[in-house]
Amino acid sequence: MLPVTVRHVQSDLSGLTGSGQVRIKRIDAAASDFEILRWLGRVNRFHESTITAKEAGWPADQWTVMETVTDGQGREKKVRRERDIGTREASLLLSEPGVQTAKLPMLDGKPDQVRPFEVLGIPLPQPGYHLVEVESRLLGKALLANPAPMFVRTGALVTNLGVHFKRGRENSLVWVTTLDRAKPVAGAAVAVSDCRGKEVWSGKTDDKGLARIPRGFDNDQHEQCLVRQAWFVSARAPDAAGRPDMAFTFSDWMGGIDPWRFNQPLASGATPDTVAHTVMDRSLFRVGETVHMKHYLRQQTARGLKLPPAVGAPTKVILTHAGSGEETELPLSWPAGKGHAAGQWAIPATAKLGVYDVALASGHERWSSGQFRIEAFRLPVIDARLSGPKAAQVAVSETALELQLNVFAGGVMAQARTTVSALLKDRSPSFAGYGDFSFDLPRAGRVGEEMDDDSGETPEHDDGSRILLAHQALSTDANGAARVQIKNLPKTERPAELLTEVSFNDPNGEVQTVRQTVALWPSSVVVGLRSRSWVTKGGSTALQAVALGTDGKPLAGQAVQVRAKLMKMVSTRKRLVGGFYAYEHHENSKDLGVVCEAKTDEKGLAACDADLGQEPGEIQLVVEAKDEAKRVAKAGLSIWLTGQGDNWFAQDNDDRIDVLAEQAELQPGQTARLQVRMPHREATALVSIEREGILDTRIVQLRGDKPIIELPIPKAAGEQSWAPNVYVSVMVLRGRVRDVPWYSFFTWGWQSPSEWWQAWRHEGVDYQAPTAMVDLSKPSFKLGVAALRIGLAEHELNVSVTADKASYAVRDKAKVTVRVTRGGQPAAGASVAFAAVDESLLALKANDSWNLLDAMMQPRGWGWRPPPRKARSLGGATMARRPCRRAVAAGATRRASSSTPCCCGGPT
Repeated sequence: MLPVTVRHVQSDLSGLTGSGQVRIKRIDAAASDFEILRWLGRVNRFHESTITAKEAGWPADQWTVMETVTDGQGREKKVRRERDIGTREASLLLSEPGVQTAKLPMLDGKPDQVRPFEVLGIPLPQPGYHLVEVESRLLGKALLANPAPMFVRTGALVTNLGVHFKRGRENSLVWVTTLDRAKPVAGAAVAVSDCRGKEVWSGKTDDKGLARIPRGFDNDQHEQCLVRQAWFVSARAPDAAGRPDMAFTFSDWMGGIDPWRFNQPLASGATPDTVAHTVMDRSLFRVGETVHMKHYLRQQTARGLKLPPAVGAPTKVILTHAGSGEETELPLSWPAGKGHAAGQWAIPATAKLGVYDVALASGHERWSSGQFRIEAFRLPVIDARLSGPKAAQVAVSETALELQLNVFAGGVMAQARTTVSALLKDRSPSFAGYGDFSFDLPRAGRVGEEMDDDSGETPEHDDGSRILLAHQALSTDANGAARVQIKNLPKTERPAELLTEVSFNDPNGEVQTVRQTVALWPSSVVVGLRSRSWVTKGGSTALQAVALGTDGKPLAGQAVQVRAKLMKMVSTRKRLVGGFYAYEHHENSKDLGVVCEAKTDEKGLAACDADLGQEPGEIQLVVEAKDEAKRVAKAGLSIWLTGQGDNWFAQDNDDRIDVLAEQAELQPGQTARLQVRMPHREATALVSIEREGILDTRIVQLRGDKPIIELPIPKAAGEQSWAPNVYVSVMVLRGRVRDVPWYSFFTWGWQSPSEWWQAWRHEGVDYQAPTAMVDLSKPSFKLGVAALRIGLAEHELNVSVTADKASYAVRDKAKVTVRVTRGGQPAAGASVAFAAVDESLLALKANDSWNLLDAMMQPRGWGWRPPPRKARSLGGATMARRPCRRAVAAGATRRASSSTPCCCGGPT
């Protein structure tokens, strides 16, 4: 049924008789994609616009009209121009073959006895794309300038197929499912056409309903598109009754699941990204020295890195002075079939000081590859090293650091006078893979603080800093060593850090400083806490705690508990002398006690649902754990509880859901566990591993009581590597929720007892009958994305450099052995770049260009476009349409309304 909203007409139109006439043309599955696009374009062209009489199909003698115009000199003359008519005055289907006609019923009853409007249903029993046009004389009398029939139209797709199209940079994917049961459709014919209706790919779905397309799709930029600049994807398959069924979607139908909603870095275009890096012997130079460079260039693909094609290889190196923008071009010869090229630059005497950016160039294309500096400097003479204790400092009352002063040229600084300063301050720890957890304690309450109304400044945060040593004298021994002893360390309930600085005079008389930071822990256990959201309406709130060692390794079987405290701020404004105002804040607290107790699993995680009540305010949650010595570790966070009233915070109207990974960083061979926070009791989910293209797919059944997905991370050996990162996309489908009374077993349940039992248990309790305004039981889908970082251990080459002697005299020859291994096995054929650099120069500025692995294996963007929204469900079928006047909320039902019968107009 296609709903049509009709209203009673005003009393001044009551003399007119006759109801609206309906014309319906069905485009079935036998029609080509070009034919469907052509009709979609025609409906779009006739949507509340103006067309010529020729386009409307009027007789040739009515194509033009004579008009009287006034020229620039005020003289009138007649000119002939094309006749323009409004699409509301022209019929789209009047002269088309194969059109069915029907009459809309009149609304009877006295004016004081009838309702303002009625919703009528136009039967659409057959699958296919239906063009529906309503002709109304009453509407024309009310709205048109001349008495004539008025036409409104729409397009409705009646189908039981759902088409979900994911387009990537290297390959793409089409998933075809049923709308009523959300089950995959095997053997469906799938076709992809451009915006002009030209087919570019066709195939069939497998037993999982998936059609894999071995190519990527950039944005369709063809001219003269039939409807819009987007790819058109269609699917055809017989329905349960054996009738040919079809459905379609456009690649830009993404309302509610737009890529920007998922807060992930995006990669666009079908061309693979290129990464470049330049390895230099050092990154700090003087005028007159030579910069030695080795350039690397790779393309990022779904299978890792590959050599770029010979065509378009870099032909020059461009050095750009960051301060002035002055560029220096160096020729570059890239060897065929090689992944690297060498070059050098003799720095001229006129070179400007400052930072230089290195880029590889080919034509108008550039790839940034590195950076170095040219400065006038003096090399340091003293190698100063301040090292902290190796063991973790847990609840210690004193600690010691070791100072060593060596001369770069050889020897030590014996009996050197130094001064030591030490500062203790609070620290907020963080651990790789646990970025969503809070390991810090919430702020302390503020009572009686004043804030100036004019400045709006709040008191600065107190990080608990205190000076423990201030310029204390210390001398090295005969070996240039000294011990820095720091005693009387105060106890703290949160992690802290001890910052120690040692200052001394080098042989040139300049003051040099070396510093070291030592982490202090109140317990050998480190706890963290995270919640689903920073705002909740009250009641049960999902929390997750983690217990780690000070080294960041998870602790299994650790008991944790979460305590809650309700905080409320009361602000009072008072008048000061001189007409100024200030605010005095009082913070009241209410202890809610222990709201969660649990033990961690083998991954150090513990999940629970905490009942926080309904009283609005700020809730401070503190998780506690004790180590073997009964020392307490605490961490926490704050969330806002809005209570039962209106939510003060804006809610997004979209179909995005959260997919949370227990660990954001994993190593090959481990298993990723992800929680899918879907609003359904049961659902069919398409899980796809994505980046430049699709790396892996699987179809899983999810249940609301355990919405967990487990993904084994493949190893690089023998399997496709996911390093350095991947994006796990979960598309959740729920079919139509059915009304399953007990007596339905005798109508259909006896034929499928298992299906009836599951439907009676899970669907019947959620079923809500459709109303005139909303259908909450219609088919639904949600999409969530989670990012996973994958370790690079399988891609790492271990390099060791050993010399034949520990020290050499001037003009001696050093024999150096370079050994390269991978996974403990020799790596033959590796390309080696060797450099001998003064250690004092590296002490002045480290050379980050040597970190080739991280430079080439950078985290990559999400090179996918989510599956577009195909349609809005209507009864047992599906209808996709454009709203008449304004935008419609996702999932809502649009009905056109006016003073006379009309149908929602607009193209699909």
